[in-house]
Amino acid sequence: MYIREKSYLEKMLFEISFNTNSNLHSENGMLLAINFGTETQKEEMFEILEKHKDNESLTSISSTARKYLVKDILQYMDNKNLASHIRDIL
Repeated sequence: MYIREKSYLEKMLFEISFNTNSNLHSENGMLLAINFGTETQKEEMFEILEKHKDNESLTSISSTARKYLVKDILQYMDNKNLASHIRDIL
């Protein structure tokens, strides 16, 4: 399945919406990094997600880093309409 396929995008947007409503923001960050981020962004988001799971909470530094990474990933996405739609969901 290609990321550009409508069915994949619909499922991804549903998952982002579900995660947002379930307070799973780090999982959303990882989903965005996997699909649209650079290798470095993927590694950094994975570290944040792992720390979040290990500590069962997010430090203020990790929260700031997560917000920055998500903003950076969305800013540089090729599909600006999709990025805007994701921003609206988040």
